[in-house]
Amino acid sequence: MLAELSIFVGDLCATQVAERWNGPLRQSVRVSALALAEWFAANWWRLRWEPEARTSSWQMSHELGGAGRGYVWPDLSFCSDGETVLVSSRPTDLSESHPIRYLAFFNRYISVDDFEQGVDAFVNAVVERLTGKAKMETDLSVLWKEVTGERQDPEATRWRTLEACMGYDADEAPPGLVDSLHAATESYGESAVHEMASASREHAVSHMRALMQDADKRAENTAEVTDFDRIRERIKATAQQPSAPSKQALDAARIAREEWALEPGPISSSRLSELLAVYHWNDWRPNQVDGQLSAGLRDHDKTSRFRVSLAGSHPHSRRFALSRLVADHLVSPDDESLLPVTTAKTSRQKFQRAFAQGLLCPFEDLIDFLGTDAPYEEDLDDAAAHFEVSPLLVRRTLVNNGILQREEVDAVPCF
Repeated sequence: MLAELSIFVGDLCATQVAERWNGPLRQSVRVSALALAEWFAANWWRLRWEPEARTSSWQMSHELGGAGRGYVWPDLSFCSDGETVLVSSRPTDLSESHPIRYLAFFNRYISVDDFEQGVDAFVNAVVERLTGKAKMETDLSVLWKEVTGERQDPEATRWRTLEACMGYDADEAPPGLVDSLHAATESYGESAVHEMASASREHAVSHMRALMQDADKRAENTAEVTDFDRIRERIKATAQQPSAPSKQALDAARIAREEWALEPGPISSSRLSELLAVYHWNDWRPNQVDGQLSAGLRDHDKTSRFRVSLAGSHPHSRRFALSRLVADHLVSPDDESLLPVTTAKTSRQKFQRAFAQGLLCPFEDLIDFLGTDAPYEEDLDDAAAHFEVSPLLVRRTLVNNGILQREEVDAVPCF
């Protein structure tokens, strides 16, 4: 089923093409609508729930070239964090085998609701056209009916979501693994298990157990958030106004600083220790779980307190991890026991990172310290030492606020 296809993300056209080197510009391309609809249907759960991984499997299910069939597709990718989808388009090269060149270059965040509505409308239109012509169900209509049926079934949705978080296609995850993760939601909380599935994939269950065992056997490793209830209530009131996770996190960090009556500038480690009732925390042995996973285990007898299992031993990384745990403790559902701090690129982890940055190194205070919006490399290192954070955090903060170009930081943004 060939069609003149135009793909728009808001007002941005991902299918703007030029033919040959000096050909006319147009906003559509002749490709198979059926191939694209089948790709969306086959990968719907992973597109909706799997965070960025950049493995070959991730690329096949998140980059439009995976639709294949010999067509020249735009270099377009869809990257979900659970709440938003980052749609990225990149120009393509012209070659003898590819007589057209896609021109669009953009990154645009859309809500998951908008993503679902756009995909649904397209696939439904293709299904209706095909079944109308064939006067019978097609492979696409059968597949799409299965996907939409699962989306309406809470139990099937839970199963497919866990599979997708781990990077599995539908029915490809070992059943025992999904069963174990599903059972773990009773102990740790559903969203916490989703986070661990996104971060640790097939090792999620063993990593959760190891983190909790580590926190349990070192009961003295606890944190208790000063003015917890008041800060939490103010954050809840602020969060009622819709905004991006990073904006909500920075507002939450500002509230915490206000409630703690912190002066502009850095928080010393001794002051942070007082506010969180953690002492000698730089002497705590790092956990042996993964090297990158930290976690908190809530103490439901006292809601402001949680036990801590930290990865790594560098003071800066520990300050940052503890701040991320505070963020998670302040906003996670009450029935969640596990507070995971991972490298997963989910909205929850983005919130944690943005909160920690706003708490430890507020942008306005950073600019005041630098005294310029064109800092030298040594200025950034001085700022990192001043705020007791990593130099990378300083760079990411400046990138996210438009002071440095993203290309100047080799890692992903912290939020």
